[in-house]
Amino acid sequence: MNKILLTSNGFFTDLIKQQFLQLIDGDLSNIKATIITTASHKKQNNRFAMKAKEDLLGFGFKRVDFNDIEFDKPELLEKLM
Repeated sequence: MNKILLTSNGFFTDLIKQQFLQLIDGDLSNIKATIITTASHKKQNNRFAMKAKEDLLGFGFKRVDFNDIEFDKPELLEKLM
């Protein structure tokens, strides 16, 4: 089952980090993630998006991408499933 976490500022608090990691089942090194940057005017250069990517990679995720459904094809999200 795929899971989604919606947050406007990434992993801003330790509680958000803890709750997120509790949602994840299995070995993080096999999991891919995407950060949807559409709402940000700086897109993937937004400091919160960049920090979220650093955090996810630090948690041990296999790969973390940015996706902007305003300009990217939404079908790219299907590749994560």
